[in-house]
Amino acid sequence: MNRICRRLPGRRGLPLLACLATLTLLGGSVPAFAAAARQPARTASASRCNASDLQSGLNLAGVTVDTASLNTSGTFTPPPPQQPVTGLPPFCDVTLTQTDAAGNAIHIEVWLPGSWNGRFQGVGGAVYACGPFYNELGPAIQGGYAAATTDCGVPPADLLTGSWALKNGQLDWPLIDDFSFAGIHGM
Repeated sequence: MNRICRRLPGRRGLPLLACLATLTLLGGSVPAFAAAARQPARTASASRCNASDLQSGLNLAGVTVDTASLNTSGTFTPPPPQQPVTGLPPFCDVTLTQTDAAGNAIHIEVWLPGSWNGRFQGVGGAVYACGPFYNELGPAIQGGYAAATTDCGVPPADLLTGSWALKNGQLDWPLIDDFSFAGIHGM
């Protein structure tokens, strides 16, 4: 497993979601998760959707699996002002934190559907806008895609002020890089 998720040469390593999806497949949890989706959430198969299992197989520097939980409710209620997402298939809701070299935290939300089509869809990030975009994750997993969104290191409430780009009166170039391209690429 270590070979799957080790950093590749160059500035960026293997994308987190591809690594998580590969680990999930190799660990046998996608078939088990798909079977669990047809059963009550408290089965042994559903236990594969947990932070410790995912973290133990994810060997990327600076990346932490914060939470992982099975969602079989068919709905997800994001923080305001986003509206609830409904009509969802069962999925594993994973939150990650990636820390850049300067110590800035980039938050990533990953939804892994029980019936995965083998493809990935990253949502958000257009025109210098980062998320998380929960309402765009819904249609992706309804189509069978594993999907992810990120805040690119900038909490949504701070986007309007622009003050996030300053640190002690100077431009915070590592965070500006995270927001403008590295956060999306790392996702």
